[in-house]
Amino acid sequence: MQALLGIIRGYSLVLAATLVLVNFAAAEQYTITGQGAMTLGLPGGFAGLVNPNTGAFYTADPYGLGPSFAFEVVLDTGASGCLLSQTIAGSEMLNIPTTGETYSDVGIGGVEEFYVSQPTRLMLAPMSFSVYDVDNEIDNTENPAYYSARGEYKFQIRQEDPVMFGMYPVAINIVGTPVLNQYVMHVKPNSVPYSTLIPTIDYMETELLTAMPNDLPGGVFRVPLHYQDFVNDPNVPVSTGKNPVIPGVRVVDDRRGPNDQSAPSDWLFDTGGSLSIIGRNMATAIGIDLENEDPVITQSVMGVGGDQRLLFGYQVDKLVIPLAGGNELVFQDVVLFVPEEGALPADLPGIFGMNMIGSSFSELDPVFGFPLDFQESPFSDWYVNPGDGTWGELVLVIPEPGSWVLLWFAVAAFAIRRLFP
Repeated sequence: MQALLGIIRGYSLVLAATLVLVNFAAAEQYTITGQGAMTLGLPGGFAGLVNPNTGAFYTADPYGLGPSFAFEVVLDTGASGCLLSQTIAGSEMLNIPTTGETYSDVGIGGVEEFYVSQPTRLMLAPMSFSVYDVDNEIDNTENPAYYSARGEYKFQIRQEDPVMFGMYPVAINIVGTPVLNQYVMHVKPNSVPYSTLIPTIDYMETELLTAMPNDLPGGVFRVPLHYQDFVNDPNVPVSTGKNPVIPGVRVVDDRRGPNDQSAPSDWLFDTGGSLSIIGRNMATAIGIDLENEDPVITQSVMGVGGDQRLLFGYQVDKLVIPLAGGNELVFQDVVLFVPEEGALPADLPGIFGMNMIGSSFSELDPVFGFPLDFQESPFSDWYVNPGDGTWGELVLVIPEPGSWVLLWFAVAAFAIRRLFP
C-alpha cells in the first residue's frame, strides 16, 4: 500500500520534549513527551531517471531555461512500490515510456489506476547541503556527479495528479521499499535543507548507506522491525517490496481499566506518513467513543486514490514501542488519528508516522500556514536498517547530552534497586 501524503493542518496543545527513564519490574521504560500531532518533515532526496538502453537522463525544458532532470522524492517505507506523478513523468515533462499495462493500487484515498513504466534506472542524490555548495554558491542539483545509480524499476505513474485548493496539482513522487530495502536509510530529523511551497513538505536531510555505521554517538534505542508483504501478488506488473512493521505495539489509556487494555498489535512503520493513525477497530478496543467523543483535531489528508479523507485525532495516554532486549520506548500524551469508515487499507491496526520521531507541531498559523508550536525531534539521527529482509531495526540516536541524562537515570534506578530490593 502507499503511504499517507497530504497537506497537514490542525490544532492541539504541545509540550516541551523530554526524555526520562522509569524503572519497572518487567522492563525499563524510556518516556518521551511533547511530540506534536503531525509533521511537515519527511525523508527525501533529489532524483533523476535514466534510460537504461542509452544511459542518458530523461530531461525536460518546460520553461526554455535549459534541460533539467532533477526532481524531489519522498523516501517512503510505507510504499510497497515507487510512484511518479503525472506532472513529472508525463509527456509535457520527462515523458517516461510505459508498457501499456495498468496497475490498480489501494490507499487511504481509495482505489487508483496507474500506468506502468518500462524498466527505468533510478538515480538518487542525498537531500543535503552537499548538493548546494553554499560557499561557492553553486547549485549541484543538476550535476550528474552527485547522483548514484540505485537500480532499475517499473514505476507506477499517475494518470492524473490530484488537485489541492482547486488549483495546484499535488506532484509528489515516491521511492518505496523496492529501493529502500536494499539500503540503510540515515535521517537527521532536525536538519531541513530544503522545502517546497506547493505542496508544503520539508525534506529532512537523508542519505542511503550500504551498511550501518559501526560507531554511533550518544544513546541508542533499537526498535525491531519485521518486513511484511502487503501486495502478495507474484504477477504484479510494477516493482514492489515488503514493508516494515513494528511488532507488539501497545496503546495504554485510562479510557479502560488497567486489566482491560487493548492487545499488542503490529503497526506499519511509515516514513512517508505525516501523522500516526489507528484503525477504527483499534480505536474501539482502546475505548475511544467514535460516536460521542469529540476529537481534539480534525484533519484532511490526501493519498493514493486521489480523494481527500477526514481523519479525527484523539489523545491517548501512552503509545508503547518494544525495544530490543525487552525494554520499551513510551510516547506519552500522543494524538492518534482515526480515519473515516473504510478509509484505512489493508486492515491495518496502526501506522507509526513521522510526527513521533521527526520535528512536529499541532497548531498552524491560520493566515500564513506556519507551525505555531514547532517542536524539534528528541533524536539527533535515526537509521532504518532492513537487515536480512525479514527482520531489521529502527535505530534512534539520542545526542550526547541526552546520553548523559539517560546514564544518570540508569545509575539512580540501579541504586534504588540495590537499596530497596
